[in-house]
Amino acid sequence: SKKFQSMKIQSSGLKRFFAGIHILDSDYKGETILRLFEDSKRIAIFIDDKASVVDEVKRCVPNVFVIQISRKKGEAQSRKADYIARNLLEALRWMRREAKK
Repeated sequence: SKKFQSMKIQSSGLKRFFAGIHILDSDYKGETILRLFEDSKRIAIFIDDKASVVDEVKRCVPNVFVIQISRKKGEAQSRKADYIARNLLEALRWMRREAKK
């Protein structure tokens, strides 16, 4: 649910690093991200735990950074993700490193 996702983001400390956060519940996240950012010069980061969703978003919007959260061993991993993290904190560390480049 959006409420649960919002609570996870709030407790992770990620919110303070972004100008805006969009929580999507659509089955077509790639198309939704494309509509949100196709004409934008802003940097966008997409985070999801499903490899198929991460791959779809990267296919639809290649300029968006995509991170897969892969918590379980043996879980399908994205072949298109910019980074695969075990949790949101690890994703945040990667984003900080990338921002310094």
